[in-house]
Amino acid sequence: MSCTHTINEQSNPWWRVDLGSTRTIFTVDVYDRVDECCSERLNPFYVHVGHSTSVASNPSCDGEQSISGDYKSVPCNGLQGRYVGVALQGTSRTLTLCEVKVFGV
Repeated sequence: MSCTHTINEQSNPWWRVDLGSTRTIFTVDVYDRVDECCSERLNPFYVHVGHSTSVASNPSCDGEQSISGDYKSVPCNGLQGRYVGVALQGTSRTLTLCEVKVFGV
């Protein structure tokens, strides 16, 4: 599995996907690194779903999340939106993601 990360440490880094139209989202699976490097970078994180291109402006799925192991399944309980994003809060953070799976209708 390949992973991606922000180039430098940043304040409040984020990632988002445009679903192309409004969808009802039930669950988002977020995959982290499982090798010996950098798995701690993702904790804590937030998953957001909504209509704004500004990730953190959208409602959060189930609040602050932590991951241990290769992935975390985050319940979104039917939130609706065109955009799904993963965001970190704080200064000097590096966002590393290996895979994000969005489940909904």
